[in-house]
Amino acid sequence: MQPLRTRANLPPWLQTLMQELLKPPPLLQDATREQTAAGKSRQPRRSQDSQGEARRVQPSGASADGSMPATRREWQAWFDQLGFPISLPHEYGWQIERAERIGDVLHIYTSQGEFALKAAHAPTQKLTFLAKLEHHLKRKGFDRFAAIVMTRRGQPFVQRGERTYYATRWIAGNHVNLASTTQLAQAAQSLALFHELSRGFSHGVRRSAPGHSVHQLLRRRADELNQLLADTEGRKQPDAFDDVLLRLAPSLREDAERSVSIAESPACVRFLEQDMDDPGICHLDVISGNMVVQPGPKVYLLDLDLAARAPRVLDMAHLVRRSLQLSGWRTEPAYTCFFQYNAVRPVTIEEYRLVLALLTFPHRAWRLARMRRTAWRDPAQIDDLKTFAAQEERRHEFLRAFAQQIDLFSPGGSA
Repeated sequence: MQPLRTRANLPPWLQTLMQELLKPPPLLQDATREQTAAGKSRQPRRSQDSQGEARRVQPSGASADGSMPATRREWQAWFDQLGFPISLPHEYGWQIERAERIGDVLHIYTSQGEFALKAAHAPTQKLTFLAKLEHHLKRKGFDRFAAIVMTRRGQPFVQRGERTYYATRWIAGNHVNLASTTQLAQAAQSLALFHELSRGFSHGVRRSAPGHSVHQLLRRRADELNQLLADTEGRKQPDAFDDVLLRLAPSLREDAERSVSIAESPACVRFLEQDMDDPGICHLDVISGNMVVQPGPKVYLLDLDLAARAPRVLDMAHLVRRSLQLSGWRTEPAYTCFFQYNAVRPVTIEEYRLVLALLTFPHRAWRLARMRRTAWRDPAQIDDLKTFAAQEERRHEFLRAFAQQIDLFSPGGSA
C-alpha cells in the first residue's frame, strides 16, 4: 500500500522543507549531534510532572535553586513535606548529597546519580509491567525514557502501608517545544520507536486490548458530547462559556458524528482487529511536559504510568493535534510527524483514516466542556474555548485537505 505523501505531488517549498529538515533517520540511528554552544551548556532542570511546569518549592534553609544541602535534617524536610518515609533512601542504597522538591516529585542527588522519587498513583502490577517493558526496550536498543530504578531487593517500587513509592532515572533537559520543527520531529521519532520496538512484549497484558476499539472510544465521546450540549441547551441562565459552546454546537455535533463514521468504516475496524495480533505499547499521555529534549537533539519520554497496548494512531493523533493547534492548523507539523512515523514503519491508509477520525472529533471543546461540568470552573476555560472557535475555519480546511489526500492514495479513490 502506498504511503500518503509523495514529493512529486507537493509544492516546491514543501519539497525543500522535507529535504532539508525532515530527513528520517534509519531505525535506531540517532540524529547527528549538533555541537553548538547551547548544546554544550548545562540544560536547566525541569519538573517531571504530568503538567510540564517546573514548580520548585523553597522551604527555609533552601539555596537559591531550591536544593537542600546534604545534612540529614535539611533534606529530611522535603520528605516530611511530601509525607515520604525517611527510610526510602536506604531501600535504594542512596547517600543523599542534596535534594530539591519540584511539585510532587523529589529530585535526589546522590553519588550514584540523580533520580526522581515519587508517590505512585499506578497499581504495583503496573509498575512491575513498566519495569519489564523497559528491560524489553533496552534489549532492543531503545533507552529514550526515564527508566524505573530497582531497589536493593530488586523491586521496582517500595510499599509502606497503603502507599507505594518508586524512583526513576532523572532526565535533565528542557520540555519539548512542539512549535519547533526539529524538536517535534524528534518527539515523533521517539514515540514511533517506542511503539515499534515494544511489539512482541506481552507480559501481564491481555491479548485483547481495549485500546484497539478506537471507533467505540469515539462513539462514547460523541455520546458524552451530545449530552453535554443538551445539558447546556437546557440551562436557564447560560454563562459566557455556555454562549460560546452553544454557537459551536451544530458544528461540534456534525464533527463528532463524522469522526465516528470514519472510524467505523469496515476497513478501519478490520485494520484494528489485525493490529491486535502484534500490537505495540502507546504512551497515551503525549504532552510537552512528558517529553524532554537533550542536545543532539534526542527526546526522552517521561511518566509512562498510562502506557498500554494500543494502536499507534492514538499517540500519533495526539501529537499531530497538539502541534497543529500551536501552528494554527498549518500543514507542516502534520507532515513532520507522518514523515518520522513512516521512517520507522510505513503508515497505512487505514492508519491515516483513523488519525483523520481522531482529528475530526472536536477533542478540545469536548475536553473543556467535560472538565467544566465534572471537575471545576475556571475563567481560563472560556478563553480556551474561544481559541478553539477562532481556529475552527483553519481546522476544517486542514481536515478537508487531509481527507482529499487520503482519497487520492486510497484503492478505488474514495473514502
